[in-house]
Amino acid sequence: MTVDPVAGDELGEDGAVDAAWGAQEGEIRPTARAKPKQKRGRRRPDPLVKVTGQLRAWFDEEPWRTSRELLVRLQAEQPGQLS
Repeated sequence: MTVDPVAGDELGEDGAVDAAWGAQEGEIRPTARAKPKQKRGRRRPDPLVKVTGQLRAWFDEEPWRTSRELLVRLQAEQPGQLS
């Protein structure tokens, strides 16, 4: 069966396409998605807020140090506060 593009599609022009998709209100495209939800903020206070200046100074002095090395140094200087 060939479809003549001028004559209409193979389902006919009597609304069979609408019936196949159902009578829906709003967006009927199958690719329509819900809008992404807004990201939530922090759930707990930042544990490094009090020592950010100290960490920045250490990084400026020794920029080749990794963040892990700086954290270990900070934990050694302030035991029990950052674990």
